[in-house]
Amino acid sequence: MEHLYFTKVDKPPQDRRKKKGFVPRGDRKSNIQHGEELLSQVKNQVTENNDDIRRFRFEPHLVMKVELEKDASLSEANISKLESMGLKVIDTEEKELMVLFADDYELKEFNKAINDYKQGVIARTKIENEDLFCAIKGVSRWDEEDRRGQDIDELSEVDYIDCYLWIFDSLNETQKKADEFIKNTEGNCVKYCDKYISQTVAVVRLKIQKNQLPYFLKHPLVYKIDRIPSYHIKRTERTYINNISLSDIKYNSDFLTEKSSSICVIDSGILSGHPLLKDAIGDSKTFYVTDGYTANENDIAGHGTMVAGICEYGIIHPEDTFVPRIYLYSAKIHDGEYIGDFALCKQELDDEKIEINMEQEEILYNYFSGKITQEQLFEKLELKTRVPETKSIIKKYTHMHEKLIVNQMREIVAYFNSNYGCRIFNLSQGDLNYPYDDKKPRAWTCVLDELQREYDILFIVSSGNYDYAKEHDEKGILKDYPIYFYTDEQARVIDPAASSISITVGGMASSSVPFALRDETLNVLPISLKNQISSSTRIGPGIQKAIKPEFVAYGGDNAFNTILSKTSKNVGTCIMSLSNKLTEGIFSQDAGTSYAAPYVSHIAALILERYPEASNNLLRAILVGSSDVPREIELQVEKLEDTETFIDMLQPSFRLNAKGQIKSNKKKMLHYLAGYGYPNQEVATDSFEQRVMLLADMRQENAIEVDKTHIFELPIPREFESAKGKKRITVSLAYNPDVRKTRMDYLGKTMSFELIRGKSLEEVYQVCASQAGRDEADKAERFEAKYVCKMEDCGKALREHGTLQKGTFEFTRSSYGDNYYLERGIPIILIMPKKDYIDKEKINLPIDPQKMIESVAENVLVYYSNELSFVDEMRYLMDEDYKCTAGMIRYYLPNIDISNPLDANRHRFIHYDEAMEKGEATILRIFRRVVAQDINDYDNLFRYRNCEELIRHDALESRFVQLKKKQEESSQIASTENDGLKSQLEEMELKKLEFEIENSDLKDGLQQAKNDNYGLQSQLDSIQAAYEPLKKGKEAYDLVRQIDEYPKTPKDILGFFVTVFSDRIPIKHKELPERCCRHGLRRGIMSIVKKIEIDGQMVAFKASAVIPRIYRLKFQRDIYKDLRSLEKSIGDGNEENSNLDLFSLEMFENISYVMAKHADGTIPDTPEEWLDGFNTFSIYQVLPELIELWGLNVQTDVEAKKTSCNRA
Repeated sequence: MEHLYFTKVDKPPQDRRKKKGFVPRGDRKSNIQHGEELLSQVKNQVTENNDDIRRFRFEPHLVMKVELEKDASLSEANISKLESMGLKVIDTEEKELMVLFADDYELKEFNKAINDYKQGVIARTKIENEDLFCAIKGVSRWDEEDRRGQDIDELSEVDYIDCYLWIFDSLNETQKKADEFIKNTEGNCVKYCDKYISQTVAVVRLKIQKNQLPYFLKHPLVYKIDRIPSYHIKRTERTYINNISLSDIKYNSDFLTEKSSSICVIDSGILSGHPLLKDAIGDSKTFYVTDGYTANENDIAGHGTMVAGICEYGIIHPEDTFVPRIYLYSAKIHDGEYIGDFALCKQELDDEKIEINMEQEEILYNYFSGKITQEQLFEKLELKTRVPETKSIIKKYTHMHEKLIVNQMREIVAYFNSNYGCRIFNLSQGDLNYPYDDKKPRAWTCVLDELQREYDILFIVSSGNYDYAKEHDEKGILKDYPIYFYTDEQARVIDPAASSISITVGGMASSSVPFALRDETLNVLPISLKNQISSSTRIGPGIQKAIKPEFVAYGGDNAFNTILSKTSKNVGTCIMSLSNKLTEGIFSQDAGTSYAAPYVSHIAALILERYPEASNNLLRAILVGSSDVPREIELQVEKLEDTETFIDMLQPSFRLNAKGQIKSNKKKMLHYLAGYGYPNQEVATDSFEQRVMLLADMRQENAIEVDKTHIFELPIPREFESAKGKKRITVSLAYNPDVRKTRMDYLGKTMSFELIRGKSLEEVYQVCASQAGRDEADKAERFEAKYVCKMEDCGKALREHGTLQKGTFEFTRSSYGDNYYLERGIPIILIMPKKDYIDKEKINLPIDPQKMIESVAENVLVYYSNELSFVDEMRYLMDEDYKCTAGMIRYYLPNIDISNPLDANRHRFIHYDEAMEKGEATILRIFRRVVAQDINDYDNLFRYRNCEELIRHDALESRFVQLKKKQEESSQIASTENDGLKSQLEEMELKKLEFEIENSDLKDGLQQAKNDNYGLQSQLDSIQAAYEPLKKGKEAYDLVRQIDEYPKTPKDILGFFVTVFSDRIPIKHKELPERCCRHGLRRGIMSIVKKIEIDGQMVAFKASAVIPRIYRLKFQRDIYKDLRSLEKSIGDGNEENSNLDLFSLEMFENISYVMAKHADGTIPDTPEEWLDGFNTFSIYQVLPELIELWGLNVQTDVEAKKTSCNRA
């Protein structure tokens, strides 16, 4: 029977839990020295750039790298400052490396700002742009080495290159810069061939002479230059099954109907006349040549026909009845593996029996080398026979490298989807030169993700074939298999298999028995056994550590020839499909991941036939829901021993730090090898009484909104729940976010799910409603652990890296009720009007609402009003801290919690004057980034309490302007004593307002002075802390000098050390104070450990006598003074009465980190990294407990010292 459809419960979508971002702090530097260094660096870059502009006659642009200090990042305010200086951020290469683009190639404004910083120019209360320049470690140009792609130095004398260009904020600007670049290429290349420009990638293909390469390596609009991809398809010797004739085949095409689904095979073509394919093949078209030439649509290499056979029939057994059910379309993008256009052209001329002599061959070579034109070629060849055919072949290979693969992909999808409704595209292709290296994805990968979102189609891609012999001594493969997958970074999936939305398929062995000529000889051995991973597959991870490949399927494998001591194809271990050469047989055999991908395409087409309205996401979710990792592959990973040598050889992705011990991460090793496993066709297409699949295709009006949670109710029959044995609930999720190549987070959004049991729908809903915007710890408090289903498979952390996720909950019997609930997880922007200062009848808005809507409409709801009465009503209705006053833009995060005094700080806003000052473009960019990245800590979005003073200040200034104007009018018309008195009164009020404004400014200055004083106090504390050990050392030395006789007995020695080093002797004692036990503390050697719950996990904190020393060495501060300061700041622990400023918060973070690190040595080495592992947690809950812990330690420490001295 068909699967069942269900949908989310009929409740308003709840906002998902929010995670607070963490912005590390940069170090303070000497502005004079650092400013001088930056000025010198900028001067050098400008000079070198100007030299290149004059030499190469470039348009005047400058591309500059800005290296930030470790763990530093630039706030939106600082990025806006850079833009005001003429510098655009066009790329983020790494966390601490940004790329800036400048049309002002002299960088005059930037130089001026650095010079002001160097001179110590004060802006209000501190050095101008200090935060910006302190975060910048250095600047340099984007140079030749940055632009040099892999193997670019191996170009032929005349060769093709792909020039990747910079991506700008708008597609229009990117296109303009690309047009400028193409214009620059005139006279600097042999030929401009093709271009592809989109939101995610801009690439131009050129044919150049090798000596022209330096021009492009210097060009400021170029990001990277690569050799063109090689679409590797291994041409192998195949063994055909010659004893099967057509008369032996059982065939029935009655199941091909108008309702049948279709697959487009992007490959080397398909043999349209194959008897087992002729009824199924639809349109065929060649895409790798330019218009005006009709290529041979048939398959010369044979690879495409084999792929098509598996797409149509799945696993092929000659004795079975062949029943085609899927229409096939052929998109030809090559004729097989090729080396160069000349060699291929010559080969085809030979194949077609077109003879050319040595002189003609040299002329042909000169043409393909770019030395003569096509017109000169045909003139010099002096062709006598088969002229049209010869010219046609030459023209085909003239243009075969010139069309970009990304343009071919777009043309293929547009053609077959628009004309035939085809939605499944099999791509058993890839570029072996580019294994994915955790950097930004390449153009081919990006365009697949673009097309799948745009057309709602599905690409199924092979992971690529790994050649062990290319990287290792081939004799060692039997010993090294499968270890080399985890030690060799060259074994990673190749471009475009890393595509985030595509399905990637690896290979597994289909047989354990290789074919041997004689039973007596042991001349061939299998490398892998049936259902084990293929020795030539490729593994993950993919983009942003996503699981890749998602699936494995039978692709066959090589065998080891013991005579030749090398791997080779073997009939016994190969996969069977259809042949392109019928004279040699109907079937053909080969091995590789190219033949694993079409099996998954076959299942996907059958699912689409059954559920024709299914989206790309639903197709993927059904496939992953039907998959399991073969036990044979699980055992392969489990048996790998964690020897010291093996651990040292592992790639970082496969290492695990378990409490200070480095081990292999078996979970990642399994799922980056085999993904979610092998899809089962029967499970994917049908449900049965014992196994039901529930489908929810949430799109269009039912689509989940950004930052929302959907709840789904899973009705569990009592018969299922109470049945004996193990039961499983499997949840699969697929989504297709927008992507962008130039940002660190290539995926713009992420999703996740959880399974809840034993609670009513209303209880689950209320929890979602109450916990929205809070961290994970709140959920743990409301749901006991037994109600949150522990999903097995790869684990929550690993699966959430990808756009395709699966989790399985396994149980035997339960008493949690009949229903399970599934959670999936939009902010609001409010724009308020303001009366014009001069024209009182005019109403202004701080930003054009329509432009704001266009900028963030996908991710947020935008509301605005032109009525001032609405402002008054909002002021009346809303709580004080949540108001959005006149002229304000406020960003409300989901689920306001008025009961939490700190909640208002989450909902940031920009005041009217600030919006006017920054300008519309900057404001739009700020909100676009805030919404897209889910960051709450931008300096541009002020905290409410900080802004109250600005609002009041603005009101005073407005009133001041009004009174001043009124006073001037009054003074002109004042003729009576009464008018004079009124004028005096107004003048007094005016002076009062002037005083209030001045007082407001003084308050700001006072606060800054306090901050500066704190900094000076910190320096003094550091000096005192450094002096303290010297002082204690001198005291100990003085004590030693006073001793007449040195101790002799152990008791005397102990007494001596306790006397001299009383603060350093750890003496074990018997009992802790009684109150320690009440608080769950445990006794150590002069230490106390307490576990505190943060984000649902228990975090250990340890206090002992060594803590002051660790804290002093780490932060150059005195922990006793800092703790006293914190105790004063929090007062009685009441949030309302607390006086915690930013410096106090930092002290708390440092103290808590030191205590946690003291308790658990495996936590990260910096407070920033440690804090980044938690969501936001209330400082008022944790801080008092840590202060109490320290107090208990000090008390215990004192008691222990007394006891030790008495015993001594």
